[in-house]
Amino acid sequence: MSWRSRSPLRGPRTSKASPSAELHARIDALRQCFLKAKDLSDPFSRFDTDLVPLPDFFSHSHEGTHPVLWAAVESIARRVRSDITLVDHLMYQVPGTGFWHGMACSAQELVFFYYFDSIAMGLVGMQNPFDPSGLGHYIRFSAVTPVGSSAPSRAARASA
Repeated sequence: MSWRSRSPLRGPRTSKASPSAELHARIDALRQCFLKAKDLSDPFSRFDTDLVPLPDFFSHSHEGTHPVLWAAVESIARRVRSDITLVDHLMYQVPGTGFWHGMACSAQELVFFYYFDSIAMGLVGMQNPFDPSGLGHYIRFSAVTPVGSSAPSRAARASA
């Protein structure tokens, strides 16, 4: 997992144009890769190789909030490391695609995530950048809002 490529060095540029057909196609291809993946490092690698280099990916990434997604990311991070405290996070959406991506950090870990609104599923990657092994944790999850409730659920169903 390449932790350097998860977020733009500068904030995303705001583009008023619609995301390109190529960006839509690559997000759709990532979703298919994500759904079929047996090794969860594959969809994370595909994010790096197929989306990050695309010129309009970050220009169409707008900061946003997604309480259900953030609750799932926090819950998963605590399941992996019970002592973790996430101190900062960035969350972006690509309007018109239902795709969210972002990162969070703690003293010990970098946490990267992406999420597809259309299937209410996402992927969290966690890595200690000071660990020379380069090994990380990958967690696929579903996030749900209970029917009849306006409050987001803090539950996330993690699977390997």
